[in-house]
Amino acid sequence: MVNAPSRPSLSRVTRISAPIVIQLAVLLHSPPSSPMSSPDKPPPPSPTTKLPNKDIQDAVEKLSQTSMFHRCKPSSLQSLAANMRTVMFSRGDQIVTQGNPADAMFVLSEGYARHIRKGKDGIARQLTTQSPSIAHLNITSADPMYATAKCVTQSCKTYAISRKEFRAHLQADPTLSTQIIESLSERVLEDSCQFRTPLMSQRTTDINLSAVTVAAATESYYRSALNAILNRRLSGVSAPLFPNMHVQVPARVLYIAGFKSLRAFLDRDIDPDKWNTHPARVAVRFCKTIAPGIIMTPISSILEASNVGHANPEPLLLRSLRGSVPRLGREVVFGVGLNQLSDFMEERYRTFAPNAIVANMAGSLSAGVVAGYLSHVPHNLSTYKLLNPHKSYSELFQLFVDKSVPDRIIPRGVSASLLPYARTVLACLFPRGVLIRTVQICGSFALLNGIILMIETDSRRRLGGTLDAVYKEHGAEQAAKVALVQDDSN
Repeated sequence: MVNAPSRPSLSRVTRISAPIVIQLAVLLHSPPSSPMSSPDKPPPPSPTTKLPNKDIQDAVEKLSQTSMFHRCKPSSLQSLAANMRTVMFSRGDQIVTQGNPADAMFVLSEGYARHIRKGKDGIARQLTTQSPSIAHLNITSADPMYATAKCVTQSCKTYAISRKEFRAHLQADPTLSTQIIESLSERVLEDSCQFRTPLMSQRTTDINLSAVTVAAATESYYRSALNAILNRRLSGVSAPLFPNMHVQVPARVLYIAGFKSLRAFLDRDIDPDKWNTHPARVAVRFCKTIAPGIIMTPISSILEASNVGHANPEPLLLRSLRGSVPRLGREVVFGVGLNQLSDFMEERYRTFAPNAIVANMAGSLSAGVVAGYLSHVPHNLSTYKLLNPHKSYSELFQLFVDKSVPDRIIPRGVSASLLPYARTVLACLFPRGVLIRTVQICGSFALLNGIILMIETDSRRRLGGTLDAVYKEHGAEQAAKVALVQDDSN
């Protein structure tokens, strides 16, 4: 049973989301008001000079990277950017000052601004932020700035808009207000859900089979080469890097698509919360988690048998049955790592990763380290059985121990009676070829999950552009029909 990670405290979530909630309330209820000023900060900018088209596009790109505007349409952001003007700062200039009301929003185009907050203890601490926008979460309500932003490069080029002008623009363009509310609502939801999903409770959506096919076909070559290297390390016999690829590629595509499809099917059709008792719910979640690995073991056996034809002359089908027992355990670990554990790790990295691709990559690599290490002993036994089909598992395990822990690495103080136990423990903790196996699994997870994410992200972007065009040309009803057709095709 996997224990659920501790939930963030209510105070933490409230502390993160409070500025955003205030923004939502202001956008919905507050009337426009005149900007406030302070004698120890620069006066808020006035957009008397229009930005050139090049700067407008730059401002739109920067705004779309912020939590407040990331769901806004480019046309809405272009209209907002057209009301901004360029404001230059020199090294040492304070763009905003902690404690002063936010009378303007700045988008940093060139240079670097350091964010410093002075705590109640009087100590100034540097804050880390990935957002190019300064004061965007404070501008509508003129909240006191949480930290001071100071230009620390030779110069800082910013695009700025005063609070008064920003509020007036929101009233003139209500659709922008709606899009900002959607962006901020998504941010509140993300903050409130961080670190909350237990391992076996991770859920997925319907899969994109074309993305899975491309990812699995690409990964099959990587996996085949690493398998050949690992088998040579275990057996001492060299083998081709890409044997029987006419069998391996379609089998690998079917194998990975099976893991992803089975998970989506089980998540969609089996709800553990329908069971009345907690032990029953845990048992259902556990069975859902390990089921894809059990079901996909026969296909994995075909893939493994394709790699060892040089050492085992048995027919492919018979060869694929060798080592099925330890292989089943390995496939369960692989399936959990590829699906639930990768999502579990990715969810934790979202807090500080600069974007979804980096979080996905970090989560996949972390899950690969865990799955690669835990699956190595059953992988070794499965490989040895393929290479030595007529030996028993006890003989193969002893072979595994002998190869992993030669006598020369045993401490001299270990007595003869304890020597077999010490070697067994060391072999299981530090098995032969563990680094190659771990690199193989890390790379496989990163390639599979990363390629799938990038293709799905590109598909959503293309669909969004298509729906916008259909909406402008034919209206909302036709756009909705196109969206439904696209959902059905996926």
